Amino acid sequence: IVLDLDHTLFFCNYGVSEEEKINHFDFEFKDPENKLFYQAVRRPHLDFFINECIKRFEKINFFTAASDWYAKILIDSLNIPAHKIGFIKTRKDTVNARPLSFDWELMKKMSNCLVVDDK
Repeated sequence: IVLDLDHTLFFCNYGVSEEEKINHFDFEFKDPENKLFYQAVRRPHLDFFINECIKRFEKINFFTAASDWYAKILIDSLNIPAHKIGFIKTRKDTVNARPLSFDWELMKKMSNCLVVDDK
């Protein structure tokens, strides 16, 4: 399985000032590069979905157009055992490398692949 992070598993409000913060969020963090505030909201039933993925799939793979540090924070919050995490494609692999969100050649090699994206 290949999961998109943004707008699929999480909604993140970023670059917010104290006045712009939303009241109902699951966790917040700061951008280590420019110190912007982020507020993350987990999609409904995300824990159940991730637990089912852990049970049913050999590896859970991720992609995002965001940076490495951002992906790490969100993925770490899912509490997936390290041996179950496959590839993680981030901005350097997607936006900066090619217009596709992930490597189609890699996908063709994977049997029974399921991609979950909001688009």
